[in-house]
Amino acid sequence: GSGDVVVRGRGGADLCWVSSGGRQGGEGPFGAAAESECFSVARVLEAHEDTRLVRIHALNPCGWRHDRRWNGLGVDLNRNCRQPGEHYAGAPLGFEELMAFLSPKTPPRRRSLFQARAAALIARRGLSHLRRAITTGQYDHPQGLFYGGAQPSWLFHVLKAAYRGWLAGAQETLPLDMHTGLGPWGGVHLHCSGAEPEVELHALRRRVGQNTPSFEATGAGGTQPIRGSFFR
Repeated sequence: GSGDVVVRGRGGADLCWVSSGGRQGGEGPFGAAAESECFSVARVLEAHEDTRLVRIHALNPCGWRHDRRWNGLGVDLNRNCRQPGEHYAGAPLGFEELMAFLSPKTPPRRRSLFQARAAALIARRGLSHLRRAITTGQYDHPQGLFYGGAQPSWLFHVLKAAYRGWLAGAQETLPLDMHTGLGPWGGVHLHCSGAEPEVELHALRRRVGQNTPSFEATGAGGTQPIRGSFFR
């Protein structure tokens, strides 16, 4: 499979709004629907000559097809974008202990006592500690959850090169990556990359006005840390 990109607006515009979806495979249907809705908001921004719109559809077509969050090489693309100077190695404190529990090498027994073992781990380590160990991202166990790969992915290189052209001349960028699974059913939540979510939320509403939906915003310090996140 392959993804698609739509670019609207002149090059060198002051604002470049980049939205994307389907990075984690199974989120593809939601991402497609959200992208369609974004075009109604986009029409408001297009009224301004200094706005460029970039829509990236189906970032992970293999994951979408097989309803899996990782790509065809078993890499979680939302843990693959390490920053300069960061290495593709290491795992969060406590992940080693969880490997045998979450990624066993043998099929489960008829009576695996999974729930009882999970309750014991939570009681011993604490739920917050376990969440951090599992979801932060790790680079030592290809068979483990949230594996970020051993090197930058093909997608990383392609988008890095493309962004140079898309963002050229822009004084301000508005990146929006669509995800599912956080918050109440049917709700909308804005997870900001910075530590001041209200500032970023204000900037968003200043740009799109009344078309901004009502949602809560959380800063980077308010959720579990993520290694290799795409828009960090």
